[in-house]
Amino acid sequence: MALLGIVLVCGVIALFHLSLAVLLGGLLLTLLLALTLGMALAGLRYSASRVEQLDELRSHSIEQLQGLAELSAAGTLALHQQKLLHASSRCGRTADSAGRIALGQALATLGVMAAVLIGLFVAVQAYTAGLLSGPVM
Repeated sequence: MALLGIVLVCGVIALFHLSLAVLLGGLLLTLLLALTLGMALAGLRYSASRVEQLDELRSHSIEQLQGLAELSAAGTLALHQQKLLHASSRCGRTADSAGRIALGQALATLGVMAAVLIGLFVAVQAYTAGLLSGPVM
């Protein structure tokens, strides 16, 4: 969607000033590429971390359930429950990373779509001023 918006805006600007359209298109495409790669890398790190944490939490939970009688007899049940609680709270803290990733994606989309809307606004103004004909719009 963002790529289509960039092409549309650059196409309309190219009608008036070709070099400006090429410059703006290159700038917007570079920005879109950087933001997309940045969000992908951040999401990849977050996903790998989340899988590790959930696997650790799952294994601790299963171990505790299987050895509940032995842990109670040895008097170490409270220690193991504390470890399980710590692993569970660590999983909750990674939700902050997911929020930052979602915010980054939203801001990237907002920036590109704002450029599209500005381009469309300029095109409408050019149409009303008679610089563009109806079929081009």
